Amino acid sequence: MSASYLANWASELRAQAATPSLSAEATARLLVAHLLDEGCSEKFVHRWLTYHSQHDSTTYTLADLVDLLTARMSQPSTATEVLVPLAAEVTLPRPLPPGWLTTQQARHWRAANIPDSTPTRQHGALLLTVTAHDIYAAADLVRDRVSAMMNKFSFGARKELLVGSDHRRVGRDRRTPDRPW
Repeated sequence: MSASYLANWASELRAQAATPSLSAEATARLLVAHLLDEGCSEKFVHRWLTYHSQHDSTTYTLADLVDLLTARMSQPSTATEVLVPLAAEVTLPRPLPPGWLTTQQARHWRAANIPDSTPTRQHGALLLTVTAHDIYAAADLVRDRVSAMMNKFSFGARKELLVGSDHRRVGRDRRTPDRPW
């Protein structure tokens, strides 16, 4: 059903262009709810719609926008690798669990994966891979994972896991979209 949901909406919007059966608000709510249910982030939906309605030189009908969304959503989700530096040293068991990098490994990862990266002070890092439709949803998933790890450390080990705010994704010498942990 989800694969054809947006395409069905586009067809319905074209068929009922003169006399719509639902209000514009109800239509918008149903479409946005579907996008959020499919894993898109609120920020992506807002930015995508804002770009196409205010900055793109093409004039779109709502059905045209839904066609564009159908094409966008038919693309597979992409895996995004994000490096989250640790702001304080953490004692970990040896060998290191998957995704945990020593200070030296984190420095090498940054040099290999982020062009023109500048050195940062860190005490190791978490290397997380998430799959999402957009970078904002990926950042939300990373935040959720880091928050869960912080809680495990706090309650399980009675230690604090401090992460830095300078998390980066592969190929970008720019921070990933951020909200406080």
